[in-house]
Amino acid sequence: MACHRMGRVGGVPVEVHSSAAAAVAVLTAVFALGLLPVTAAEASIASYWFAGFGVALAVFASLLLHELAHAAVARRYGVGT
Repeated sequence: MACHRMGRVGGVPVEVHSSAAAAVAVLTAVFALGLLPVTAAEASIASYWFAGFGVALAVFASLLLHELAHAAVARRYGVGT
């Protein structure tokens, strides 16, 4: 599997491994089939999947922000990224 360059943020290259799609699918299913039906039993099945996908994307967005913070601190202290 390969990494795909998505662009640059603040001069830091952002790459996504192709297995990230599988991770998003698994997280979506975990939320849509496990957690959300328990916490919001009155919602529709479609809303579980939509919300599960949104949560999975939010997890990856927070991961990206976390890693960009590492890059920012590294640059602040003169460490190459």
